[in-house]
Amino acid sequence: MLIFRNGSTKHLKFNAIGWEFPNAISPDDKSWLIIKIEVDDGVKRWKAIDPCLRIDELDSLLFWLKKIFDKQIFDDVLYFTEDAISFQISKDVLSISLDYGLHYNYDNYTKNDKEYIISFNFNELNYKDLSLGIKKMQNKLRSNI
Repeated sequence: MLIFRNGSTKHLKFNAIGWEFPNAISPDDKSWLIIKIEVDDGVKRWKAIDPCLRIDELDSLLFWLKKIFDKQIFDDVLYFTEDAISFQISKDVLSISLDYGLHYNYDNYTKNDKEYIISFNFNELNYKDLSLGIKKMQNKLRSNI
């Protein structure tokens, strides 16, 4: 599990809880993960589950975060195959965009809704904790293939 947190209340918990198609034969179908998030921004609070990420995209997230912590990139966006989640770094702010199945208004979502963005002070995040969280998710998932 990844936990992005600023202060005592604002957080986003992100976990890959399983495979969307555990019995799939095709490598493309077999790579889809079910993502669970819990969000609390001090005003809105919700949980959501959506099959919106692939196992190799966890590697992309890990690599991207490392480049930021190593000060190799300062302004960048990380997109995935599905548009339900993306990450952006700008200066010292990490923003996470949640849309569609991960949006707080998913049950009543219309084309007029916009992605929800929660932001964190990047200097308050710990790469070791984030990378360990990603690696634990990957190991748990790969052991259940």
